[in-house]
Amino acid sequence: MAGLYKTITSTDVDKSAQPGYFKAWYSPLGDFTTLQVPSLSTPPAIGEKYTIATSHVWANGKSPIGLYIADSTAENDGDSLGDIECGRFHWKFKVMLLGDTPEIQEIMENMLNDRGVFFLQPNMVADTFIQLGNVISPGILDKGGFKSGNLKSGGKKWEINAQTFARNFYTGTVPTR
Repeated sequence: MAGLYKTITSTDVDKSAQPGYFKAWYSPLGDFTTLQVPSLSTPPAIGEKYTIATSHVWANGKSPIGLYIADSTAENDGDSLGDIECGRFHWKFKVMLLGDTPEIQEIMENMLNDRGVFFLQPNMVADTFIQLGNVISPGILDKGGFKSGNLKSGGKKWEINAQTFARNFYTGTVPTR
């Protein structure tokens, strides 16, 4: 499915960096050459298990699709699953992608049938991201939706509901298309 995104660029889906918005990115798993994992020291320091400090490597000519998200619509919740002493977190996240273009509709439909990695940058701090998904537990879009006229401005938005067991803090580089 990764080839379905080859002609979509960030200029097709970037709106504006107005206050109240933050940047997010999506990459299909097939776009990565190397998807890094946390690197642990001996003994491991607390937090290393969930920190990826080495930049991922994208295939030649590939990079994540940049999206603007309404800050007030973002949710990133985790619930514990499993038996006592063998539990783990299941992460569910929801964001609203602003706008309505043919490119956004194509991205949404492709994501419904693909597995990938989401990068959220809520504080707009350079090279500081929440990464949702990895090779073992990719971010999977489990529900998408379209809402017309629900913003105060009367604008349109797409709703993304996704889930994964993998949530990390990524401090590497996210290139742009």
